[in-house]
Amino acid sequence: MPNIIVCPVASHVAFANFQESVLKGVEFSRVSPFMDPSVLSKIKRQTNGEKCFLWGLRATHIPNKVWQDIREDDDILFLTSGALRYHCKVLTKLKNIELAEVMWKKLFAHDNFENVLFLSTVREVNIPRKRYNEALSYKEGAYIQAVRILNPSQSYLIRQEFDLGGKEKS
Repeated sequence: MPNIIVCPVASHVAFANFQESVLKGVEFSRVSPFMDPSVLSKIKRQTNGEKCFLWGLRATHIPNKVWQDIREDDDILFLTSGALRYHCKVLTKLKNIELAEVMWKKLFAHDNFENVLFLSTVREVNIPRKRYNEALSYKEGAYIQAVRILNPSQSYLIRQEFDLGGKEKS
């Protein structure tokens, strides 16, 4: 069963990058100079070849174990404005500092985003943080502060409690 990964989009700059690279998508011509042709071809097949959707994870904020545990077809829930609002799947992952620098240069002066996730088209969901906390028996005010892979029983609870489908963003 795929993992569920919870990923906060923590700042205004990060949200602007999220809108650009995850919600709107990026032309393949922008990423292709930095990509292995076979990986690029695979992503094009999975996204119908129009645009790709990608998100960079801070190298200094994601432990190697977490990065290693992210797999193709894992579910990602993005936290913005106090709720888990977007859902997508991991198509592939790669470490690519050159691509990250081009994609997220506004943030790059502060950190390295070489851990790049290529994603499926994003779907809107609306999981208030309070309901997420209740489903996992967390304290009411608990806040998601970093990328986190839920364990299998937590993933099961979230899948049972919330519809991870929703209206597709295009």
